[in-house]
Amino acid sequence: MANVIANLLANGVTGSVVGGTGTTIKYFPSIPGASIGVASTNNGYILMPANNAVNGQRLNFTATGNFAVGDITGACPTVTLGVYPVTFTGGLSTAVIGSTAIVSAVSTTQANINALYPWALQLDFAGDTGSGLVQKLSGQLVMDGVSTSVTAGLITGLTGINYAPGSTLPASGQVAPFGLVVGVTFSISEAGNTATMYQCVLQQ
Repeated sequence: MANVIANLLANGVTGSVVGGTGTTIKYFPSIPGASIGVASTNNGYILMPANNAVNGQRLNFTATGNFAVGDITGACPTVTLGVYPVTFTGGLSTAVIGSTAIVSAVSTTQANINALYPWALQLDFAGDTGSGLVQKLSGQLVMDGVSTSVTAGLITGLTGINYAPGSTLPASGQVAPFGLVVGVTFSISEAGNTATMYQCVLQQ
């Protein structure tokens, strides 16, 4: 049985929610916020543990949820969902989210306004300090029943990765060797656009 080693704490009751106007990537926030019932303003990063705990280990990242488009007139919008690599030079405030998704998919079949459409993704990957590289091995992203398979290969933007020393931090002082974050993009700006993530875990 797989062991959960990082968890955004989203669940079927309390999901991580993004939405509203704008056509740039919206990253699902961390849970909980500043207090109960208050949404967080911080991106929901899944952080790789240090101390060589996952050095050279095959890991699985899983996330699930749904999305809906608001009251649109005219052309049907597209919805893009993806998981992105995150690197750090220090604490969480130094996060840099990679512009190239590890895997992403575009859904164009939202014929029903405000109807909820499901999505789910899983990604198997592995990396090591010696090479400093991280490889995506397998997985898929499914949006409303349409599957996009992960293309095996190196993850763009992850080089010089150090899984190693320190009791809590890598030697470079980074908060984590690297992280992952899930984002959604709506092609048309509409207040009623929404997406929820009910699960976001890293397993070994």
